[in-house]
Amino acid sequence: MAAGRPVFGLSILGYRRNMATGSMKRTRCACRYKQLILREHHQCLKYSFKELSEAVDSYAESQIHELLTLSRILEDRVFTLES
Repeated sequence: MAAGRPVFGLSILGYRRNMATGSMKRTRCACRYKQLILREHHQCLKYSFKELSEAVDSYAESQIHELLTLSRILEDRVFTLES
């Protein structure tokens, strides 16, 4: 790898400036850092999807319960009116 010096603010990400050409180079550190960020982001998305799925299931369950309750109330009232 070409010798270079860390670039202020980017050295934590593993970028170095090639002093001969002035170009920026990514080191293996940068690739690893990117992989860690992507993995963490993927885990967050998975967790968020799981939470969202559970919330939707819970809401649907409560709505079904409410509809069944209303249905029973209506059946009772119709039965009362018919008799």
